[in-house]
Amino acid sequence: MLSAGCSFNCLSQSDKYIGLEVNKSLLNNALGNSAGFVIEPILVIRPAKDPRLRIKTVAGYAYLRKDKVYVNSNMLIQGGYFKVGTGFAQSEKVVPTLNLTLTGFSTRNTFTLEGPYFGDYKGSYKTFDFCASLEPNLDFYFSLINRWLLIVSLRMNLIFINTSDKELPTYYIPGMGIVFKPFLTTGVSFYCVFK
Repeated sequence: MLSAGCSFNCLSQSDKYIGLEVNKSLLNNALGNSAGFVIEPILVIRPAKDPRLRIKTVAGYAYLRKDKVYVNSNMLIQGGYFKVGTGFAQSEKVVPTLNLTLTGFSTRNTFTLEGPYFGDYKGSYKTFDFCASLEPNLDFYFSLINRWLLIVSLRMNLIFINTSDKELPTYYIPGMGIVFKPFLTTGVSFYCVFK
């Protein structure tokens, strides 16, 4: 009973950072032939028992339309994701973390194959996929005003499960970003948080 009370007390005395990602929706709409939104809240806990430790959780939903992905292909990608990880602060402003990222999403692709002899062929398909990755982050904490901070998170996803079709690769994986290689994505997130 005493240990449960101590655990609750230690957690209640912890610093908590609660906020929202502010860059991804703007960036997705700024890219050519692209539109959509991302809602991504974050919670970071710094336990009172070990002030260097950070426990980070992120949940989100992404909806993205990208036209002319592969010249004649229009994709609509939507899905949810969850990230959880830990890290140890190297200073008050720099915290490397390692997250586990899980995402489930659907991709609807419509495409046109031009046919000079028999006319154009228009087709479409829809897939439901799951991905999992390890996501090393390097988080930088910047004070704004009063108890508001900006967390800039440099991230890379090493994808170890990807059920999407290798012949018809997806352009974007919610929570992971634009796919450069079948097993790798990189990116940056900007979280406006309250302490």
